[in-house]
Amino acid sequence: MKLAFLLIAMLFLTTLGLRRLTKHGLPSEPTKSFRSHNNSNAKWEISRYTPQVLQNAYDFSRAYNLVGGISNAGSGETIVIIDAFGSPTIKQDVEVFDQAFGLPPIHLNIYCPQGCPAFNPISLNEVGWSFDTTLDVEYSHAMAPGATIELVVASTNFGNAINNAMRFALDNHLGEIWSMSFGAPECFFRGDNSQFIQAQQIFSQAVSQGVTLVASAGDDGAQEGCASPSALFPSSDPLVLAVGGTHLNVGKSGEYISESAWNDEEDEFLLAQGVSFAYATGGAPSIFFNAPSYQKGVSVTPFDCTTSSLSSCSVGTPFTPSARVTSDVSYDADLDGGVLVYWSAIPSQAGFYIVGGTSAGAPQWSAALAIAYQYAHAYLGLSIRTFTSSLEPRRFTTFHKAQTR
Repeated sequence: MKLAFLLIAMLFLTTLGLRRLTKHGLPSEPTKSFRSHNNSNAKWEISRYTPQVLQNAYDFSRAYNLVGGISNAGSGETIVIIDAFGSPTIKQDVEVFDQAFGLPPIHLNIYCPQGCPAFNPISLNEVGWSFDTTLDVEYSHAMAPGATIELVVASTNFGNAINNAMRFALDNHLGEIWSMSFGAPECFFRGDNSQFIQAQQIFSQAVSQGVTLVASAGDDGAQEGCASPSALFPSSDPLVLAVGGTHLNVGKSGEYISESAWNDEEDEFLLAQGVSFAYATGGAPSIFFNAPSYQKGVSVTPFDCTTSSLSSCSVGTPFTPSARVTSDVSYDADLDGGVLVYWSAIPSQAGFYIVGGTSAGAPQWSAALAIAYQYAHAYLGLSIRTFTSSLEPRRFTTFHKAQTR
């Protein structure tokens, strides 16, 4: 499986040079990596968000007040993070991160069912996964500091290793919320789909045991590198909450202003600086899964586009798809408005980075669910299924509609 992409920029005082790392999952694909403009020493400005900005913008503070404060948020709940390779410095990196942003200490356990792999700093694949691991752990913790984080590390991102890591989490009942910042376009699944089927079986068993599954929807737009629109699996599975990406606008005091669908080629702030990235939120009809009951009657408006820019698109006739469609929800994902992450797996490159991509949304939605489940368990006396069946977005002012640009 190919990991839902991380977009990473090295933080300088007020200007940034961009680096994008692409990580891959089960299918054997060449790793892609490049730097934009760095060779010409050109830099540009982008927005960068701290945990406190996101807590304020997404109204986590109101949730914290319901559960006894930020330090207690998520207490009694567990978030399971599935990653490959892990990061050799994750424990100390979280400590630096917590000190920098005034967060309580983390409750972190690390499992390596197939043995913890030795970190290879010259492997772009492993470096990329170390960034993703750091992002997942730091931001699930930042938004729900009282939750326990169970990090399950697969020995590699090839073969059945990630599925085996998920099976370990399931068989050992590690937690009720799984965060998965990885995926592969459905068009990649051809021939032997045994790993695809194995993953579906694990998800079905997990949900039957009360596990909530959360996955990133991708960062390469609707097509995700395919000839036609292609959803990203596992986010395309109807049993999974698919998290897409937005561009989040906040005010000077960190207050929520608006959100729009993430499409960097329509980002006016970047374009004004002569910068354009070919990245956008994933999301498309599935070619494998029928529309689940909760998507019955959903209306989709197709766009016929000559380029990746929305301005080149003509609007088609709305229709109700018979297939499962992603995404279900969204979250801040644009690099222009990315989150600050501390990473030191390569000591000479240690520092704070700005990270974007839907990989940032899955762990933070998982944190939000941990707080909701905590409130349901400890304060309402409800089971997870009873509580989630009453969660209708139209009843909550905290839910916002993300507009197209």
